Amino acid sequence: MLPQRYRIASCPEQPWGHAAGRGSRRSVKTYDNRKVPAGGCLAVASNQLAQGGIGADTQATGGSGPGTVIGGIQAGAFQSAQSDPRVLAAFQAWSACTQTSGHHYGTPFTAAGDPRWGTDSPAGPAEIRTAEQDLGCKLKVNLLGIEFAVVSDYQNAGLAKNAQVLPGIKAEIAEESADLSRLMARVSTS
Repeated sequence: MLPQRYRIASCPEQPWGHAAGRGSRRSVKTYDNRKVPAGGCLAVASNQLAQGGIGADTQATGGSGPGTVIGGIQAGAFQSAQSDPRVLAAFQAWSACTQTSGHHYGTPFTAAGDPRWGTDSPAGPAEIRTAEQDLGCKLKVNLLGIEFAVVSDYQNAGLAKNAQVLPGIKAEIAEESADLSRLMARVSTS
């Protein structure tokens, strides 16, 4: 439940998106014996955001368009690290370590994706033992430290490559934050 100061006065109290039929093919006219505004509560919220200077693109992405440069740097750094020789060597050392316990995983990702562990059931003794051995091997070969350092190297390179646009991104994020603060100050609480 949203705090009272963030609720849209014209919308019935409900989890976000439900009264508008979000994810549903039917139009909802009332909810909890209260009239739902035209277009639903999601439309009301979207209109209030737009009036506050938060456009549809920002609403859809959760941030400024140029802000996706940061996401690109993060995703690219992680992706590049997965094929970096330093990380591949750490994966190989980790894999060899886990084999001493009877496991045959090429990377920690294949271990995490083992279908035996993808159930809704509580972890059993075999899964717990495997997780303990996995972590023990990660610590033994310093896999987490190596991967963190390599990802950081790629992130720093991405930041350096994009140094010219970062001040503008910072300014846009500050402007969006100010817009949101002004908008939240205007939201009706009645």
